[in-house]
Amino acid sequence: MSLTTKQQLFVNEYLKCFNATEAYIASYPNVTRTTAASNGYGLLRNTEISEAISQRLSESAMSADEVLMRLAEQARGEHGKYI
Repeated sequence: MSLTTKQQLFVNEYLKCFNATEAYIASYPNVTRTTAASNGYGLLRNTEISEAISQRLSESAMSADEVLMRLAEQARGEHGKYI
């Protein structure tokens, strides 16, 4: 089963703010903050939604080797032309 349009919107919003309540309010307007907090938490516990979030994070995250490579490039770089 795939995510509904609203659930996909929730995933997108959650990945912007990493706050389930705010993501729920953005995805499902006209709800109280208490309802958004409860339902947002519930959506995060949904296995399909949590898998979609994990997949999107793994697609955009850098590996440890890539982080070290970029830091090394910056450390060895010529900063004189930027100052």
